[in-house]
Amino acid sequence: MKPIIRRNNAKHNRSTAEVKYEKLLSQLQEQQQYNNNLQSSLQTVQAKVTAELEPLTKRYYALLRKLLIAIDAAANKSVVGKHNKELLDVYMAETSRFLLKRFGYQDTQLAALLFKYGNINADDVVRHYEEQFTSAKFSQVYGFNINFKEMVEKGEENYFTENRHHFTKAGQTQATAVIESELVQDWSEDNKTAARKEADNKLLHSDARSVYMRLIKKFHPDLERDEDKQNQNTEIVKEVTKAYQEKDFFTLLKLQIKYLDDNETEATNIADAMLKRYNKILQKQLAELKQNIQIQHYTSGNTIENFIDNYGNFSPQKFATQRNFLKKRNNALTSEIETSTKSPEIWLNGYLHLLKLSQDK
Repeated sequence: MKPIIRRNNAKHNRSTAEVKYEKLLSQLQEQQQYNNNLQSSLQTVQAKVTAELEPLTKRYYALLRKLLIAIDAAANKSVVGKHNKELLDVYMAETSRFLLKRFGYQDTQLAALLFKYGNINADDVVRHYEEQFTSAKFSQVYGFNINFKEMVEKGEENYFTENRHHFTKAGQTQATAVIESELVQDWSEDNKTAARKEADNKLLHSDARSVYMRLIKKFHPDLERDEDKQNQNTEIVKEVTKAYQEKDFFTLLKLQIKYLDDNETEATNIADAMLKRYNKILQKQLAELKQNIQIQHYTSGNTIENFIDNYGNFSPQKFATQRNFLKKRNNALTSEIETSTKSPEIWLNGYLHLLKLSQDK
C-alpha cells in the first residue's frame, strides 16, 4: 500500500496523524520486505548448506579424528617431555571430548583416547550431566525428556538431531517468551483489551461508511449532465464502492483525500480520526512483525549472521567466505596427517610447539 498523497495544494498542511501514518506504513513495508527476503533466503541457505557445507564439515570431523589417532600413534613412539606431556594430555582430552559429542561413545577409539589422556569414560560424563542438570530442567529447555545415557552413547549432536522437531518447537516458544518480555509496546494496555479493539473497529467501520456516503453523494453519475463528467464520476464511484465492499479502509482514505475539496473541514477531521485509529493498528502490526523477525534470528543460530545480508537477502560472498574457510581448514588437516606418517617423532614435537604458540597468543 502506497502512502497517502494529498493533492498538490500549498495551503494544505499535513496533520500529525498523517505524518505518523506515512512513517509507520513505510516502516511496515520495509520490515515486510525484509521478512519476505529472509524467508526465501533461509530456504536457499538451508539447501546450499546441506549440499555444500555439511559435507565439508563432516570431512573436518573425520580428519580431526584421524589427526588425534595420528598424534596418539606418534606419542607412543616418542619421548614427550613433562611440559609437552601436560599440553598433549589437555589437547587430546578436550579434542576427543569435543568429537565424542558428535560421534558418541559408540566410537570406541575416541572413547579410549579420552580415557587415556583425560581419565574420563562414558559413565563419568553421564554422572556429570545428572549432577549438574536434572532431566526436568533439560526437558523444559528442549521440549522433551532427555535420556542422558542415550545422549552420551549416540553423541549429543546426533541425539538432538533425532529430536530436532521437539527442540525447534521448544526453542521457538522460549524465544517468543524472551522477546515478548523485552519488546517495547507502542500502545497502551487499554488498547490491548478485546473490548477496546472492538470499539476501535466499530469506529473504523462507521468512519469508513461516512467517507463512502460522502464520496458517493458527491460523485454520483446521475448528478452530472455532462457525459464526460458522468463517465469520470462512474469510474470514481467504482473505485469507492470496490474499496468499501472489500473493507479496504486505506484506499478509502486515499480516495477521500484525493477527491474531496480541501475546504471540507468535516471530511478532513474524519480522515484524521481514522488515521489515528489506523496508526494504532499499524503500530501493532509493526511490533508483531519485528517480533517474528527477532524470533527467527533467535532460533536460527548463526545462520543469518553468516549467510544473510542487512536486507534479508542471501549473500553469495558470505557463503563463499565460509566455504573457503572450511576447505582451507580441511586442507591444513590433510597436510598434517600426511606429514605425521613420514617422521612421527619430529612431526609431533613440531605440532606441540605450534599448539603452545597458539595458546600463548
